[in-house]
Amino acid sequence: MSTEVSQASYADLLENIQEFYAENAIVAHCPIANTKLKFKPLTVKQLKNFIELQVTTEKDEFGIIPGIDTVKHINQVILDNCTEVSEDMFHRLTPFDRDAIVLQLRAHVKDEADVVAGEQEIDTISLKSVVDKVHNVDLSSLDRTKTVTLEFNGGNIGLHLRIPNIVVDSAVNEHFKRKISPTLKKGKKRVEKEIDKVLSTVYFLELSKYIDNIQITKNGKTASVVFDDPGTLDASLELLEELPSSIVAEVSRYIGEVKEFRDSIFCYTDSNDKEVPLNVDISLFTGI
Repeated sequence: MSTEVSQASYADLLENIQEFYAENAIVAHCPIANTKLKFKPLTVKQLKNFIELQVTTEKDEFGIIPGIDTVKHINQVILDNCTEVSEDMFHRLTPFDRDAIVLQLRAHVKDEADVVAGEQEIDTISLKSVVDKVHNVDLSSLDRTKTVTLEFNGGNIGLHLRIPNIVVDSAVNEHFKRKISPTLKKGKKRVEKEIDKVLSTVYFLELSKYIDNIQITKNGKTASVVFDDPGTLDASLELLEELPSSIVAEVSRYIGEVKEFRDSIFCYTDSNDKEVPLNVDISLFTGI
Protein backbone atom coordinates (compact mmCIF):
# COMPACT_ATOMS: atom_id res chain seq x y z
CA MET A 1 0.00 0.00 0.00
CA SER A 2 1.47 3.36 -1.03
CA THR A 3 0.84 6.81 0.36
CA GLU A 4 0.25 9.56 -2.16
CA VAL A 5 2.01 12.82 -1.41
CA SER A 6 0.24 15.85 -2.87
CA GLN A 7 2.10 18.86 -4.18
CA ALA A 8 1.30 21.69 -1.77
CA SER A 9 1.18 25.23 -3.02
CA TYR A 10 3.57 27.86 -1.68
CA ALA A 11 0.60 29.68 -0.13
CA ASP A 12 -0.49 26.50 1.67
CA LEU A 13 2.99 25.98 3.07
CA LEU A 14 3.14 29.55 4.36
CA GLU A 15 -0.26 29.14 5.98
CA ASN A 16 0.90 25.97 7.72
CA ILE A 17 4.09 27.70 8.90
CA GLN A 18 2.10 30.61 10.34
CA GLU A 19 -0.14 28.11 12.11
CA PHE A 20 2.96 26.51 13.61
CA TYR A 21 4.17 29.90 14.84
CA ALA A 22 0.79 30.65 16.41
CA GLU A 23 0.72 27.35 18.27
CA ASN A 24 4.34 27.70 19.44
CA ALA A 25 4.23 31.33 20.52
CA ILE A 26 6.72 32.44 23.18
CA VAL A 27 5.42 34.39 26.15
CA ALA A 28 8.19 36.86 26.94
CA HIS A 29 8.29 38.68 30.27
CA CYS A 30 9.13 42.39 30.05
CA PRO A 31 10.17 43.39 33.61
CA ILE A 32 10.32 47.20 33.45
CA ALA A 33 7.19 47.52 31.32
CA ASN A 34 5.56 45.04 33.72
CA THR A 35 3.88 43.09 30.95
CA LYS A 36 4.05 39.81 29.07
CA LEU A 37 3.95 39.72 25.28
CA LYS A 38 3.53 36.84 22.85
CA PHE A 39 6.10 36.39 20.10
CA LYS A 40 6.45 34.10 17.14
CA PRO A 41 9.68 32.07 17.26
CA LEU A 42 12.62 33.47 15.30
CA THR A 43 12.75 32.45 11.67
CA VAL A 44 15.77 31.00 9.88
CA LYS A 45 15.98 34.23 7.87
CA GLN A 46 16.16 36.30 11.07
CA LEU A 47 18.89 34.07 12.50
CA LYS A 48 20.78 34.40 9.22
CA ASN A 49 20.48 38.21 9.38
CA PHE A 50 21.81 38.23 12.95
CA ILE A 51 24.87 36.27 11.86
CA GLU A 52 25.44 38.58 8.88
CA LEU A 53 25.20 41.63 11.15
CA GLN A 54 27.72 40.08 13.53
CA VAL A 55 30.17 39.52 10.67
CA THR A 56 29.64 43.09 9.42
CA THR A 57 30.28 44.48 12.90
CA GLU A 58 33.50 42.48 13.28
CA LYS A 59 34.75 43.66 9.88
CA ASP A 60 33.98 47.33 10.52
CA GLU A 61 37.06 49.13 11.87
CA PHE A 62 34.95 51.33 14.15
CA GLY A 63 31.77 49.30 14.68
CA ILE A 64 29.74 52.46 15.33
CA ILE A 65 27.19 52.36 12.51
CA PRO A 66 26.81 48.54 12.51
CA GLY A 67 26.11 48.73 16.25
CA ILE A 68 23.32 51.25 15.73
CA ASP A 69 21.93 49.30 12.77
CA THR A 70 21.93 46.12 14.86
CA VAL A 71 19.74 47.73 17.53
CA LYS A 72 17.42 48.97 14.78
CA HIS A 73 17.25 45.45 13.34
CA ILE A 74 16.44 43.97 16.75
CA ASN A 75 13.64 46.51 17.20
CA GLN A 76 12.22 45.43 13.84
CA VAL A 77 12.38 41.75 14.80
CA ILE A 78 10.45 42.53 17.99
CA LEU A 79 7.86 44.44 15.97
CA ASP A 80 7.56 41.72 13.31
CA ASN A 81 7.36 38.78 15.73
CA CYS A 82 5.11 40.24 18.40
CA THR A 83 1.56 38.94 17.98
CA GLU A 84 0.12 41.62 20.27
CA VAL A 85 1.46 44.83 18.77
CA SER A 86 -0.09 48.03 20.07
CA GLU A 87 0.52 51.65 19.09
CA ASP A 88 2.25 52.47 22.36
CA MET A 89 4.28 49.25 22.66
CA PHE A 90 7.68 50.85 22.05
CA HIS A 91 6.74 53.72 24.33
CA ARG A 92 6.26 51.21 27.17
CA LEU A 93 9.23 48.95 26.47
CA THR A 94 12.74 49.94 27.59
CA PRO A 95 16.14 48.73 26.35
CA PHE A 96 16.12 46.54 29.51
CA ASP A 97 12.90 44.93 28.25
CA ARG A 98 14.38 44.60 24.75
CA ASP A 99 17.30 42.63 26.18
CA ALA A 100 14.84 40.43 28.07
CA ILE A 101 12.85 39.71 24.90
CA VAL A 102 15.95 38.94 22.82
CA LEU A 103 17.27 36.64 25.55
CA GLN A 104 14.01 34.70 25.75
CA LEU A 105 13.70 34.39 21.96
CA ARG A 106 17.30 33.18 21.79
CA ALA A 107 16.86 30.68 24.64
CA HIS A 108 13.81 29.26 22.86
CA VAL A 109 15.99 28.41 19.85
CA LYS A 110 18.71 26.75 21.94
CA ASP A 111 19.32 26.96 25.67
CA GLU A 112 23.12 26.81 25.41
CA ALA A 113 25.25 29.72 24.25
CA ASP A 114 28.98 30.25 23.80
CA VAL A 115 30.32 33.43 25.40
CA VAL A 116 33.81 34.86 25.39
CA ALA A 117 35.40 34.26 28.81
CA GLY A 118 38.88 35.58 28.09
CA GLU A 119 41.31 36.26 25.28
CA GLN A 120 41.37 32.62 24.21
CA GLU A 121 38.59 31.10 26.31
CA ILE A 122 34.97 30.32 25.55
CA ASP A 123 32.40 29.39 28.17
CA THR A 124 29.32 27.40 27.21
CA ILE A 125 26.50 28.58 29.45
CA SER A 126 22.85 27.74 29.99
CA LEU A 127 20.55 30.66 29.23
CA LYS A 128 17.73 29.19 31.32
CA SER A 129 19.19 30.45 34.59
CA VAL A 130 19.36 34.00 33.18
CA VAL A 131 15.81 33.75 31.82
CA ASP A 132 14.64 32.58 35.26
CA LYS A 133 16.19 35.70 36.82
CA VAL A 134 14.34 37.87 34.30
CA HIS A 135 11.03 36.18 35.14
CA ASN A 136 11.58 36.52 38.89
CA VAL A 137 13.24 39.92 39.05
CA ASP A 138 12.47 42.07 42.10
CA LEU A 139 12.19 45.70 40.96
CA SER A 140 11.85 47.17 44.44
CA SER A 141 15.50 48.30 44.51
CA LEU A 142 15.35 49.93 41.07
CA ASP A 143 14.45 53.61 40.74
CA ARG A 144 12.58 53.85 37.45
CA THR A 145 12.51 57.63 37.89
CA LYS A 146 14.61 59.99 39.93
CA THR A 147 14.50 63.72 40.65
CA VAL A 148 17.51 65.74 41.73
CA THR A 149 17.26 69.41 42.76
CA LEU A 150 20.27 71.70 42.75
CA GLU A 151 19.87 74.98 44.57
CA PHE A 152 21.43 78.29 43.59
CA ASN A 153 20.93 81.87 44.72
CA GLY A 154 17.34 82.78 43.98
CA GLY A 155 16.33 79.53 42.32
CA ASN A 156 16.95 75.88 41.58
CA ILE A 157 17.56 73.39 38.80
CA GLY A 158 15.31 70.34 38.78
CA LEU A 159 16.76 67.31 37.01
CA HIS A 160 14.13 64.68 36.20
CA LEU A 161 15.57 61.31 35.20
CA ARG A 162 13.98 58.08 34.00
CA ILE A 163 14.84 54.85 32.23
CA PRO A 164 14.36 55.63 28.52
CA ASN A 165 11.90 53.76 26.37
CA ILE A 166 12.81 52.22 23.02
CA VAL A 167 11.43 55.22 21.10
CA VAL A 168 13.77 57.63 22.88
CA ASP A 169 16.69 55.21 22.60
CA SER A 170 16.14 54.80 18.85
CA ALA A 171 15.69 58.53 18.22
CA VAL A 172 18.98 59.37 19.95
CA ASN A 173 20.80 56.56 18.09
CA GLU A 174 19.56 57.80 14.72
CA HIS A 175 20.46 61.38 15.65
CA PHE A 176 24.00 60.29 16.42
CA LYS A 177 24.19 58.23 13.21
CA ARG A 178 23.29 61.32 11.15
CA LYS A 179 25.93 63.39 12.94
CA ILE A 180 28.76 60.86 12.73
CA SER A 181 28.18 59.49 9.20
CA PRO A 182 29.87 62.42 7.37
CA THR A 183 33.01 61.99 9.52
CA LEU A 184 33.13 58.20 9.02
CA LYS A 185 32.89 58.64 5.24
CA LYS A 186 36.15 60.64 5.32
CA GLY A 187 38.10 57.58 6.39
CA LYS A 188 40.01 56.12 9.30
CA LYS A 189 42.62 58.90 9.58
CA ARG A 190 39.96 61.61 9.86
CA VAL A 191 38.09 59.66 12.54
CA GLU A 192 41.31 59.12 14.50
CA LYS A 193 41.90 62.87 14.48
CA GLU A 194 38.40 63.49 15.80
CA ILE A 195 38.08 60.44 18.07
CA ASP A 196 37.91 62.59 21.21
CA LYS A 197 34.99 64.52 19.74
CA VAL A 198 33.26 61.30 18.66
CA LEU A 199 33.61 59.70 22.10
CA SER A 200 32.41 62.82 23.93
CA THR A 201 29.38 62.97 21.63
CA VAL A 202 28.60 59.33 22.38
CA TYR A 203 28.94 60.02 26.10
CA PHE A 204 26.61 63.02 26.16
CA LEU A 205 24.04 61.37 23.92
CA GLU A 206 23.91 58.38 26.26
CA LEU A 207 23.39 60.77 29.16
CA SER A 208 20.59 62.54 27.31
CA LYS A 209 18.65 59.28 26.92
CA TYR A 210 18.07 59.16 30.68
CA ILE A 211 16.97 62.79 31.07
CA ASP A 212 13.23 63.34 30.92
CA ASN A 213 13.40 67.10 31.40
CA ILE A 214 15.28 69.87 33.15
CA GLN A 215 13.40 72.65 34.91
CA ILE A 216 15.05 75.89 35.93
CA THR A 217 13.12 77.97 38.44
CA LYS A 218 13.99 81.53 39.47
CA ASN A 219 11.94 84.35 40.92
CA GLY A 220 8.79 82.25 40.74
CA LYS A 221 9.19 81.53 37.01
CA THR A 222 9.97 78.07 35.61
CA ALA A 223 11.47 77.18 32.25
CA SER A 224 11.46 73.54 31.15
CA VAL A 225 13.44 71.70 28.49
CA VAL A 226 12.40 68.18 27.43
CA PHE A 227 14.93 65.68 26.10
CA ASP A 228 12.64 63.19 24.33
CA ASP A 229 11.87 65.35 21.29
CA PRO A 230 14.17 64.42 18.38
CA GLY A 231 13.45 67.78 16.76
CA THR A 232 15.02 69.72 19.63
CA LEU A 233 17.78 67.28 20.59
CA ASP A 234 20.60 69.51 19.34
CA ALA A 235 19.32 72.43 21.41
CA SER A 236 18.87 70.16 24.45
CA LEU A 237 22.45 68.92 24.16
CA GLU A 238 23.75 72.47 23.86
CA LEU A 239 21.93 73.31 27.08
CA LEU A 240 23.32 70.19 28.76
CA GLU A 241 26.87 71.30 27.93
CA GLU A 242 26.24 74.67 29.56
CA LEU A 243 24.88 73.25 32.82
CA PRO A 244 26.99 72.71 35.96
CA SER A 245 29.16 69.59 35.88
CA SER A 246 27.27 68.32 38.94
CA ILE A 247 24.29 67.73 36.59
CA VAL A 248 26.39 65.39 34.46
CA ALA A 249 27.62 63.64 37.61
CA GLU A 250 24.05 63.02 38.80
CA VAL A 251 22.95 61.62 35.42
CA SER A 252 26.05 59.43 35.24
CA ARG A 253 25.44 58.18 38.78
CA TYR A 254 21.85 57.24 37.92
CA ILE A 255 22.92 55.41 34.75
CA GLY A 256 25.48 53.53 36.83
CA GLU A 257 22.77 52.46 39.28
CA VAL A 258 20.53 51.23 36.45
CA LYS A 259 23.43 49.37 34.80
CA GLU A 260 24.42 47.74 38.09
CA PHE A 261 20.85 46.53 38.56
CA ARG A 262 20.70 45.31 34.97
CA ASP A 263 23.97 43.38 35.32
CA SER A 264 22.70 41.71 38.51
CA ILE A 265 19.87 40.17 36.44
CA PHE A 266 21.57 39.52 33.10
CA CYS A 267 24.49 37.53 34.45
CA TYR A 268 25.80 33.98 34.55
CA THR A 269 28.29 31.97 36.61
CA ASP A 270 31.49 31.37 34.67
CA SER A 271 33.89 28.42 34.87
CA ASN A 272 35.66 30.13 37.79
CA ASP A 273 32.37 30.41 39.74
CA LYS A 274 32.28 34.19 39.27
CA GLU A 275 29.15 36.17 38.41
CA VAL A 276 29.72 37.77 35.00
CA PRO A 277 27.38 40.23 33.19
CA LEU A 278 25.91 38.77 30.01
CA ASN A 279 26.03 40.89 26.86
CA VAL A 280 22.66 40.42 25.21
CA ASP A 281 23.57 41.14 21.62
CA ILE A 282 23.78 39.38 18.27
CA SER A 283 26.94 37.53 19.33
CA LEU A 284 24.56 35.21 21.21
CA PHE A 285 23.27 33.99 17.86
CA THR A 286 26.58 32.75 16.51
CA GLY A 287 27.22 29.04 16.93
CA ILE A 288 23.56 28.01 16.76
